[in-house]
Order: sequence, then C-alpha cells, then structure tokens
Amino acid sequence: MRSDVKAWGVRALGIAVLLALVGGEAVLPGTYLSRRDTFRLHLPLREFVVRELDAGRFPTWNDLDGLGVSVPGTAIAAVMHPLQVLLAVLPPDVALKWQVLLCLVFAGLGAGLLARRLGGTEATWWLAGIAYATSGYLVSSTDNFTYLHGAALLPWALLTAERLAQRPSLARAVGLGGVLALGVHGGDVQGALVASLLASVWAVAVSAQRKATALHVVAAGVVTVLLTAPLLPAIAATALDSGRAAGLSADEVLRWSLNPLRLLELPLGPLVPIELLDFHGVLLSVPLGGHTGALWSASEFVGVAVLVLAPLGLVRSPSPSARRFGVLAVVGLSLALGSAGGIYPLLLKLVPGWSAFRYPEKMMPLAVLGLAVLAARGASVEVGRAHLWSAGVLGAAMLPFAAAMTPDAVAWAFTRLNTANTTLSPELAEALADGLRARGSAALLVCLALGLVAWRRPASLAWVAVGAMTLQAAWCARGLMETRPREDLALTPTLLGAVQEAGAARTRLAAWPERYTYKGERFAATAASRRGDFEALAPDHNVRFGVANLYAYMPGAVGEIDRACSVRPQCTSACARRLGAQLCIVAQELVPPMVERGAVVLVRTEQPRLALLRDERARAWASFPGIKRLERPEDLRAAFSAEGDAMPALLLGATHDSPPVADGVTGWQRLGPALAEVQVTLEAENVLVVAEQCARGWRARVDGEPVAPLRVDGGLCAVPVPAGSHLVQLRYVPPGWPWAWGAFVAGVLGCAVILARARRP
Repeated sequence: MRSDVKAWGVRALGIAVLLALVGGEAVLPGTYLSRRDTFRLHLPLREFVVRELDAGRFPTWNDLDGLGVSVPGTAIAAVMHPLQVLLAVLPPDVALKWQVLLCLVFAGLGAGLLARRLGGTEATWWLAGIAYATSGYLVSSTDNFTYLHGAALLPWALLTAERLAQRPSLARAVGLGGVLALGVHGGDVQGALVASLLASVWAVAVSAQRKATALHVVAAGVVTVLLTAPLLPAIAATALDSGRAAGLSADEVLRWSLNPLRLLELPLGPLVPIELLDFHGVLLSVPLGGHTGALWSASEFVGVAVLVLAPLGLVRSPSPSARRFGVLAVVGLSLALGSAGGIYPLLLKLVPGWSAFRYPEKMMPLAVLGLAVLAARGASVEVGRAHLWSAGVLGAAMLPFAAAMTPDAVAWAFTRLNTANTTLSPELAEALADGLRARGSAALLVCLALGLVAWRRPASLAWVAVGAMTLQAAWCARGLMETRPREDLALTPTLLGAVQEAGAARTRLAAWPERYTYKGERFAATAASRRGDFEALAPDHNVRFGVANLYAYMPGAVGEIDRACSVRPQCTSACARRLGAQLCIVAQELVPPMVERGAVVLVRTEQPRLALLRDERARAWASFPGIKRLERPEDLRAAFSAEGDAMPALLLGATHDSPPVADGVTGWQRLGPALAEVQVTLEAENVLVVAEQCARGWRARVDGEPVAPLRVDGGLCAVPVPAGSHLVQLRYVPPGWPWAWGAFVAGVLGCAVILARARRP
C-alpha cells in the first residue's frame, strides 16, 4: 500500500514538473493566459457565467455577444461542464487557466492509458502521454479551450470504446456515453461528432462480439443524448438558424488546411517562431497556409523520439491494434492536409452536412494520437538494429536540412510560396534561418542520442526517449502559451467611460476597427490587439466591458443576416443602422466618411488613434419602424443596402404593412439577459421591432397574453401590438426546456444505478 502511494506521488511530481517545463509562467499564480481566444472569447464568457450565477440566474441568453446568442445553443460557454466548478472558488481568469492546464493533463493521461492496452512498460506509457499532451497542436490550442478540450477527450473516447469492445456491458456503455457527452458540454460539437463516429466504428471493429457491441454502442448513444438533453435542442436550433445550415463553400471549408511544407514541423517544431509570427503575421503565415495573419495551429511539433519509434511500432511484431493506430495516424494526417490529403474534399461531396464543418487542420489530433501510441509500441518491442536504423534514417534527413537553411534559401522559399510576391528582409530571413538551423541541429542530436542508446544501452531506450521528448517539447513550446500579469486585468479602458456615458449599457456598439494605429510606438500583432482590447473596446467579445457589441463572433447568427450584410457591417451603413448600432468605434482615418454619413464624433483617442461616434439615424433597441414586405429572399441583400430615413423592418411573405410610428415606445428595461419589458402607447395597431436575434426560444406576451413573435430583417424579433397602452414582455427559454431537464435528471439517475450495480460483487 505504501509503495503504491509513493509511486503515485512520483507520478504526480512528474506531471507537475512537465507542466512547469511546458507551461512556463502559466503555472505561476500571478499570470493569466492572454493569447487570442483564451483572453478574447473564453475569459469574457466565464465572467458572464459568473455574473449570471451570482444574480441567481442560469445563463441562457448572452445579450452582449453580437445581436445576442443562445448560451446552451452555441455551447462554447461550457456552462454545464464539470470543470466550471472552479469558477466557484477561483477568479474567472485563474479558473480558466487551470481548466486549460488540466486539459493537457487529462490528454496525457488518456493517451498513456490507451498505450498501456498495447502492453509495454511504464516508461512507454509516459512516452505516449507526454508525446500527445506536449504536441505542438495541443499546446498551441491552449489559446482556445473549446478545441483543446475536444482534443483532450479523444484518447478517452477510444479508451472507453476499447473497453466496451473487450466486454460489452451497460456500465461500459455508460462510460463511453459519458465521455462523448462531456465532449458536447465542452463546446466542441464538431469534435464530439467526430469522436462519436470514430469511437463507434472503433468499438465494433475491435470487438469479437460485434452484434452485442453494436447494441451497447447504441446504448452509449442514448446515454450521450440524455446527458446532453438540455443542450441538444438549442444546439440544433442554433445550427438551423446559422449561416452554415445550407453548407459553406469549398474555399471556406478548406481554409486553414495543413500546408504540406509544415510536415517539417513534426520533428523540428514551428518553422516560424511565435514572436516573429506576431510581428510579421501576414507575410509569414500566408505562405504556410495561414489566414488573416495567423496560423490555425502555431506548431505541429510531434517530436523526433516519436518519429523514430512510431514506424517500429507498426512494423516490428505488428498487431491488429497497432495497425488500427497506424490507420488513425494516416487518416488524421490526410484529413488535416485538406485538399492535399484528398479525403476532406471527398467527404464534402459524399457526407451530407460535412460542408458545415471547416478548418481541416482541426483533425490533426487524430494523427498525433496515432503516432504517440505507435511510438509507445515501438519503444516496447524487442530492441535491436531496427531502432538504430530508424534513428539513423531520420538523422540523415535532418543533417542536410540543418546545413541548407541559409538566409538566402529561406528568403527564396518564402518568395516562391508567397502569392503576393513579397520578399523577406535580410534581417528577417536570417532570423528564420537561425531558428531553423537550431531546431534542425537539436533534432539531429536527439537522433544521435537515440541511436547510441539503442546500440549500447537498449534497455534504457524508453526512458531516454521520454527525457528527449520532454526536453525537445519544452523548447518547442516556448511562447505558445502567452501570459500577462494579472494586474493588467484591473486596467480601465480609455473609451469605456465615454461609451457608458453615451448610454451604452444595453446599446449596440459597432467596435471592430479595421486597424489599430499607435502614435510613436511599434507593437507586435498580438500586443496591438491586446492594447486595442483594453483601450479601444474592440475585442471579439465585448462581454468583459458589459457592452452589447454588434460585430462579435456570432455562431448563432441567422443565415439571412450573414448573407445580407455579413456579421461585420460597416459603421453607419444601412445594415448597421437597421440592426441598432447607435455607437461605433473606428480608426481616425475612417472618421471623415462616417461624419459625411451623419455620424457625430464623441471622443477621440491618440493611443491608439481611434474615435467613438454616435449615429443618430440608427434604430433604438426597441422601436416601431414599420414593415416593408419582401416577396423573394434574394431581395433581402438589396433592401439592407438601401438608404432611407424610415428604414422599415423587412418581412418575407407577410401581410403586415404598417407605417413607422414616432415615439411609440415610452420606456423599456432589461431585467436580465433573457428578459426584457417594453412600455408602448399606440394610436393604431403596429409591430414592435427589437434589435435582438430572434432565435428559436424567444417568447412574447402583450399584457400577459402570449403572442407569437415574428422574424424581421432576416433575424430580429418583432411583436404585433394593438392600439393603446401596453406592456410587452420578451423572454428567452431554450428550446426543449423544461422537459429536457427531466430527461437529463433521468439519465443521471439511470447511469448512477447502472454503475452502482456494476460495482457489486
């Protein structure tokens, strides 16, 4: 007993040391994660969740995100995820940081346990876990909890599938269903669907009792549905109302495919160091398959030890399990390559609904997991000359690469790959070449070390591979987990006070400047973005500042709005005005045309050079703009582009034809994100329009009597109101509620009973 406790203590210490090596300053108490979506999206969402829970409300509708989005419908807030319990005891930024770090730990544990099923020693299990958890894709994904969580659950989905295949039972079906349900609660719906399909096929393929296993896979699916019942109807409704419902174009779907050139990153680490990518995003990312100045994953590092040992796990004493992981690695890599891999375009043509899913590089965890488990297998088979030859072959490939990476060669390669025909400066080419030579030399040294150990001390090969993997991963992970001091979160944005004074507590704010300009200062792209977040109120999500942003990331935006004016309409455009953007923030260079269109400058700032404007011609949140009927959906775009003082609401196929009403709204208040009241006085019947996305679930009452809301302007909510003085109430109830909660409770109780009975002798 004492030896077991000691062994687990050593393992826990090893995990802590590994986190410190890879995470760096992220493990310190005085820092928060500041890169991209972690700061811009997930931290504001967690602050929103905390505020709602503190107010005694379950978060159902986020009115500060774009035109409002369903919290369970978009899923990315992960409201029901078990890790959200950290919000009860830690500040949101600290809770989010440890949620991210724990995802890396869970990913490594899952990969290690999966490798253990193929045999080997504890050293080989550590190798698989470290290889997967410290891979470039997972460490890069620490800037987005949603995708990191999906990747972390992948080995657990395959592990529970294999256990179910080994001995089908209801208890093991509950285990598989619970893991898949956790994936949905984590917010990565696409990842959960892929994991569900993969786990189902995997379980049936592995099992010797395929009929029984298939029946229990169905039972696992039922468990998944029951445990996610409060979310699934809202997710389905959001998907149907989104711009993806009809599918995306092939160009958009295949955007952010893995460039074949980046396969060099598997042994080397990132071809472009993160600090250079921050300063020269467009110049360096576009030749490598990036978009908008960024790469989907800043690194695709897998490690020399994995690439040396994985082939041996497949060819030395091969087993059916090893072959399956080999297929997983090949298929995952082919999917990640997008068009270059051939499989993803084929799925677009053959699989209904696949065109709603974009970014093929998201499939990279499949390849990394397959390689990690195969490497553990390769380290556990009988050692001999094969290991030496494998290390020698990879080392021989690294030697000319490390020698050929001169500044001239790097500049020539990037010029050939860059469609804009821009060239690298000599200084930038030299910096890239230095980094590539250093990484190539390090990879060569690891190859030599593994070959020498395989020759002289073969029994120590697995542990040496663990050490080499750890050191190389820690080096290649530098900069991928960007942190800032927590004191930064206490800063007050320059424009926040002005926005609040302008009455923006619930006023739509168009805050997406085309560029940030700082007088006399030069910033990296991420630093400028962060500066803009704090000082210009212009992040992806304005939840942090309590401002209803018009241009936020809106996965639930209705397709008609997307097609008519895009999710980021220009300030003072007819579309922005129709959607209620009374305030907007733009770069100072764009102020003159906005003023010509009727906007008034309220505040200017110099650091950065931005301006806050009020557009008096924009609708209020609640108004009676009248109704203009459209006969055809394709007329919507032209109508949104039309100018006019009245700006009537647009309704397809409606019989209403109401004129605008002046001063029909006498007062309104927001009692909560999902509840609003509007007082109106009318001389004749009319239609009240509110600047809120009319998602399925909104319910309206006029003086307590239910009224079916209408959908106008492609996606806003409207309520018919009779003449006289009335109180209009709007409340959002997620689709399927409250009945979905009954299914969830029944599922939890049923699973508890099944697991309790399974524990009996």
